[in-house]
Amino acid sequence: MTEPIIKPFDVLIVGGLPEGGGGRDHMFAWLCQKSPLVRKVYCWTQNTGIIGLSKVERPQEDPPKSLEELALWAKAHNIGLTIPGPEALFAAGIVDIFQAHGLAIFGPTAAAAMIEASKLFGKEVMREAGVPTAAYMTFTDSRAAREYVESAQYPLVVKCDELAAGKGVVVCSTVNEAINAIKAFMEDGAIKGAGKTILIEEYLTPKKGVRRPEVSVFALVDTFGNFQILGDAHDWKRRFNRDEGPNTGGMASCSPAFNDHPRGLLAEVGEKFIKPIVDELIQRMKPFSGILYAGLMLTKDGYKVVEYNCRIGDPEGQALAVRWRTDIIALMKKVADGGSIECDTVSFNDTQSLCVVVCDTEYPAKNYPRPIPSALLGSSDTVQVFCAGTKAGPGESVISNGGRVLNIVGMGADWEEAGDEALTRIANRLPDNLPGLDYRFDMLRRP
Repeated sequence: MTEPIIKPFDVLIVGGLPEGGGGRDHMFAWLCQKSPLVRKVYCWTQNTGIIGLSKVERPQEDPPKSLEELALWAKAHNIGLTIPGPEALFAAGIVDIFQAHGLAIFGPTAAAAMIEASKLFGKEVMREAGVPTAAYMTFTDSRAAREYVESAQYPLVVKCDELAAGKGVVVCSTVNEAINAIKAFMEDGAIKGAGKTILIEEYLTPKKGVRRPEVSVFALVDTFGNFQILGDAHDWKRRFNRDEGPNTGGMASCSPAFNDHPRGLLAEVGEKFIKPIVDELIQRMKPFSGILYAGLMLTKDGYKVVEYNCRIGDPEGQALAVRWRTDIIALMKKVADGGSIECDTVSFNDTQSLCVVVCDTEYPAKNYPRPIPSALLGSSDTVQVFCAGTKAGPGESVISNGGRVLNIVGMGADWEEAGDEALTRIANRLPDNLPGLDYRFDMLRRP
């Protein structure tokens, strides 16, 4: 049967309300810029990287204040595809609202997004699907949680059940650390809207001798349960070199994952970690469509799932995007239109990539408007720059507008070459006497 021809369409990128536009949104806009199917891209943003693309237009109207208003705007402007970025939008029901208006939008419904929005729901789905993961206990009473950790084995992990913007997970090595985490989440309300329910789970011990035991695998999924693997990546969460300092949204990423992980991993992950979850959600009448992200840990017993996410990672997505030969926007449109991707494929170029995040020196605690050298901003054949937190400054200058400022993606024949491209770009073009910006540079260091 001949597949319907996709006609050119306009895209709306939603990074958040009232405005958004981080590094992941710039990546989506960049993919739209390259796609011959996309005519125009709309985005309410101050991000200079997004605004600088020729297909991008910032709407004249004030940003909508609700998802319902946003859907009405999209309908009035004949938007052919809406691409939300952050998980909070999916959990809030943006897909349900847009679909109720007959609009094509890429991503999971609020019910399916629970795979990420609720750690407990995710664990229950994994258990029913037979997917290996860490053992856990659930608590709604802080006193019971405190009693449990007094005699538990360490290290262990304390997690908020709800979305917590990356701040709801604490790895604890001692009883005191666990009690402090329980107190912060359940008693002090340290994270707004989260902490009523917590999970305390076993720490997944990495396999000995493996330098980077964590790997993230991303799959594009349609509503029929078909999926195509989008690739694998590894990211660095800790703020400072040598994996020191607080956890962040991500300080660097590489794709594919390091050679600690076999090249046949993607096929294994698809059958063992993606298909069972997709099938289980269909069984629960919560079919998933969009991008499903499996975060895996290689242990002595093989791979186990740390978590599932309902969107592409940031900055993992930026490291992946430069490797796709396939028009991913065309596949996203097909999925959003309710089509099948069973017979489609995702192909890659021959490059490997490493993405380095340039951030505010005070990140993740604070951030201030900082001047950004123009020499850092230009892309080349071997370096792609995505703006994560930028806006126009005085005159023609660009200043920072967030904690994570730039994603510098180096490309090369191997990780060392890709890393050299990214790190050399930053080292040569970020003046030593310019305060306020920082980055990690230890990603290629051998133990």
